[in-house]
Amino acid sequence: MNNVEFDPVDKTRAISADIAAQSANAGCIERFPPVLTGAIENPLLRLLQSQLPELKVKKLLHHRGVPRVDNNDGLSMEQKLLALASLPRAYRPTIDAARFAQRVVMQMHVSLELRNPQDPRYLRFYYDQADVMRGGKIKPMPEFLESLTGAGFLLAGPSGSGKTVFLQRLRALVGERHTKIIGIGDAPAEFIFVPMLILRWPDCGTLFGLLANLRNALIGELGCSQTSENAFANLLGPFGPSAAIATCVFLNLGLLAVDGMCKQSLYGDPKEILDFIATFKARTGIPTIVCCTYPALQLIARGGSKHANFGSLGQEYWDLEPPGANWDAMCTWFWGLGFHAADIHMPEYLPTMMWGASLGNMRVFAQGFDAILHHAVYEPRFFANAPASEVAYLLGLWLRMFDEPLMLLKRIQNQKKSEPMPNPTPADLYHADYLPFAAFSGTSRELLETKPRARADSPVKQKRP
Repeated sequence: MNNVEFDPVDKTRAISADIAAQSANAGCIERFPPVLTGAIENPLLRLLQSQLPELKVKKLLHHRGVPRVDNNDGLSMEQKLLALASLPRAYRPTIDAARFAQRVVMQMHVSLELRNPQDPRYLRFYYDQADVMRGGKIKPMPEFLESLTGAGFLLAGPSGSGKTVFLQRLRALVGERHTKIIGIGDAPAEFIFVPMLILRWPDCGTLFGLLANLRNALIGELGCSQTSENAFANLLGPFGPSAAIATCVFLNLGLLAVDGMCKQSLYGDPKEILDFIATFKARTGIPTIVCCTYPALQLIARGGSKHANFGSLGQEYWDLEPPGANWDAMCTWFWGLGFHAADIHMPEYLPTMMWGASLGNMRVFAQGFDAILHHAVYEPRFFANAPASEVAYLLGLWLRMFDEPLMLLKRIQNQKKSEPMPNPTPADLYHADYLPFAAFSGTSRELLETKPRARADSPVKQKRP
C-alpha cells in the first residue's frame, strides 16, 4: 500500500487524518439518514455563477489584454511597448464560444449540486477517498451520482482556432483560485473547492506524463508545506491514477480540462491517457473538456465505444474563420488595441489582406496584428499612407514561419467540392494540426499515430483498479 501523505496545505493534513478515522468506522457513516440533496445547503453553488445569459457570458469572456488609454500622445515608446506585451492575452469571443461556456458552467452546477460535501449521502464516498489516496482500491460512485457518469465535452478544431485562449478565459469566468469553506454539521470542518484545472497533453504521450502535469498543476494551485519532491508524490506512485481520481474528488474539483491533444503530441500511448480520462469521468462525476485538433479527433473517434462518449455533453467544432462581417469586426477590434494617432485609421484593404495572409487561422492572424501594432509604435506615421504592396511585403516577412502550413492549407481550401479530398501524405501530416476535418476522412490509423519517443524513464503502471 502507498502510504504517502496527501498534504497540500497544513489544514488539509488534519482533514485527511479525520477522513481516515471516519473511513475506518463504518458505523459512523451508516448513521447518516437518506435525505434529498435539494434540502441541504450546498456552499459550492454560491461560488459559481451558473445562470448567466449568453451576452453576459460573452462580456465576461471578453478581454482586451492591452490596457485602455484615453490619450496616446502622453505615452512614451517604452510605455506603449510595455502595454503591447499583454496583447497575446487579448480575446474577443464569438457567440458560439459564449454559448459553449454557458453550457459548460451549467453542467458544473449540475455536478456540484449532487456532489455536496454537506450531504450525508455524499460523505461516505468523500471520506473513502483517503483510503484510495493511500493505495486502496478506487471507489464506485454512489447510485444517486450515476447520472453524472461520463460527463464530458469535446472541443475540436485546427491549431490556431482559439481553443487554448478560450480555456484560459473560461477559467477566469468560473474562478482562478481555490477557496476554503467552513463546513457545518457532519461535513469536514474545512474543505477546499478548486473550480477548474487545465492540464496540457503531455509531450511524452504517456499517462505518467499527464499525472505529472496534474501534480504540477495542484502544487501551483494550492501551494504546499512539503518540499516539491514530496508534494502529491502518490500521483506518481504505483497507484497514481487512482490517487489522482481520489485527490480531485477530495478537492471538490469543478471542471478538468485537457488541452493540446494534437498530431504532434501523439507519442507514447494516447489510448492509455484517453482510457484514464474515461475512467476519471465515470468514477468522479466531474465534467471534463478534451481539446484537440482534427487528426487527434479521428484517433478518438476510432478508439471504440469506450471513447464514444467523450463528447456526451456536447461536441463543439471551431473551424477557421471565413471572410465576412465577423472577420472585418475582428480586424477593427485588434486595430483598436494599438496606439495610433487620432488621424490614422485602419486601411480599408487590411481585413482582406489579413485573411489572405492567415487564411482564417487566428494564431497567424494574431501574430500578424502583433507585428502591425508594434511597427506602428516604431514608425507612427507608417500606416497613414502606406501602399498595400508595402504592408503585404512586411506581413510576408513577419509571418514567414507559417509559409509551409499555409501553402498546404490553401491547397486544401482551393479543392473543388465536386472532387474527392486527397488524403494527406506523410509529409503533409507534419502540419496536420492546421488542417480542416475533411482532410482526414480517409486517413489510416497508422498514418495518424506517431512512433513513441525514446524515454529515459518508464511510466508507472497501475496494478489494480
